[in-house]
Amino acid sequence: MRVGEIADKFSVEQKEFIAELEPFNIETRYPTYKGSLIKLLTFERCEGMLKETQKFQTWIKSELLKK
Repeated sequence: MRVGEIADKFSVEQKEFIAELEPFNIETRYPTYKGSLIKLLTFERCEGMLKETQKFQTWIKSELLKK
């Protein structure tokens, strides 16, 4: 299964989660944004994002194993 095929199966919630994670990729390209991104991260938010990422990873692996 190709990446595009999996992406076509993303739920609305999964797409929203990816959109939530996207700003954190900016830090590597634009380190001046680091301070404003850090202010958004509480322990609880990081914990929730980690759990959601693990759940999403499990779903992707299961989709890859279907073919």
